[in-house]
Amino acid sequence: MNLPDTILVQDLQAVHPEYDSGRLAHCKALYHGGRIFAESLDEFLVKRKIEEKDRSHYELRKRRSFYVPYSAGLLDWIAAAAFQDGVEVRVVSGDQEAVDYYESLNADADGRGTPITAIASRALLAAMTYGRAYVFPDFRHPMSIATQPKTKDARLVLLDPVAIDDWEQDEEGFLEWSRMHVMERTRDEAAHYKKAQDERHLWTFFDEKNITVYELLKKAGQRQEKIAKRIESRAHGLGLCPVFDVRSPENIWVMDRIFEVAVALFNREASLTWALDMSAYATLVLTLDQTQINQIVATELAALRLRVGESANYIAPPGGIYEPLFKDADRLKANLYEVVRTLGIDAAKVPQAGRMSGETISQMRAPLDVLLESFSQPVLEAIARLIDAVRRKRGDDDVEVEIVMGDDAEVSTDETEREMEAERGRDEGDSDGSEAESTDGGSEDGAAGESIGYRKALVAEDRI
Repeated sequence: MNLPDTILVQDLQAVHPEYDSGRLAHCKALYHGGRIFAESLDEFLVKRKIEEKDRSHYELRKRRSFYVPYSAGLLDWIAAAAFQDGVEVRVVSGDQEAVDYYESLNADADGRGTPITAIASRALLAAMTYGRAYVFPDFRHPMSIATQPKTKDARLVLLDPVAIDDWEQDEEGFLEWSRMHVMERTRDEAAHYKKAQDERHLWTFFDEKNITVYELLKKAGQRQEKIAKRIESRAHGLGLCPVFDVRSPENIWVMDRIFEVAVALFNREASLTWALDMSAYATLVLTLDQTQINQIVATELAALRLRVGESANYIAPPGGIYEPLFKDADRLKANLYEVVRTLGIDAAKVPQAGRMSGETISQMRAPLDVLLESFSQPVLEAIARLIDAVRRKRGDDDVEVEIVMGDDAEVSTDETEREMEAERGRDEGDSDGSEAESTDGGSEDGAAGESIGYRKALVAEDRI
């Protein structure tokens, strides 16, 4: 992939046809709730006809609208259940140095003490929330040195799926290249005490050879530049796109499937809350004959004097009128879980492309088990493809590694080699010649993880 020194910003702002930033933002709000949901409340709370002209009433109702992220609990449960038996990297054959490195990923996959099981669970959670997930090999050393094998040790990092806004796939469906865009607010270097108002945009291209970063600085109150400049380009030496996507079935985007139900449930509960608030206090009703309304003084220290035939009563609507609202809210909650049950039935009907053996399928206790299996396997395969790429970069051709989950589910890196051939676009000979190592210095291929551009784009997994 040949990239110029500069690129027009308008070209960088063009996204993949399948990328929908608005839909992804809504899915993020529905999952996280809280402040993120509140910031986009207008896009979820439906206006009544009377509120289209009178905004004040709508604003009052907004303040009494509370969102409970039921969908988040549902997705969290699926992600946890799918990997409840744990994920383990096992070295079937190889020297002690290989065993020490690969199996160290079990307890510390990302270099921050996160177990590989948690990485897999978070990757599945991202795929269910946004319809896609990406894992990346993070090499922590700027140069790979032959006499120091640990300089080729990589950790597994999740990239923000919302930040990956453009990509290209080959005929086999593997990524040929991908692009990630992030923005951070910065302070004026001459006045660090002022509020961060400037923007720094970074576009990072990942292809089969390099990681290339473009930068655009937007100063507050100044005219925006139209060109982004290349600030870094580093060879990574993997021979394929270093971003490994979770190649998942269509039904894995659970949030998209339950989106309308979740929004409808929020509006029903919001209307129920508003109705209960409005009827929480009884209303004073005066029946007057000769007394003028302007003659009535009602305070805590005053008594109301009425004439014969006049009356004053406090009334409140009967509680039974809210029963249909409560039933409708319960119906919508049940629909959320019904969608997941339907996904499980669909997964049981559709062959999993050879991912599950006949014996495994026969042992499934319910459609939900099939659903969890069909969801977990794409994540394991993405991790297996990543580890296979790292294994080749390290020169561990004689090392065999397995990704094992539970008692009978496993993915071997050797099994992924046939798929990787289509992704690499080169044969074994090209792979051996791709790295020019030196015993007294660093190799040209460097390390993907040292790119300052992409490091700004790495997102802590707990924020996904």
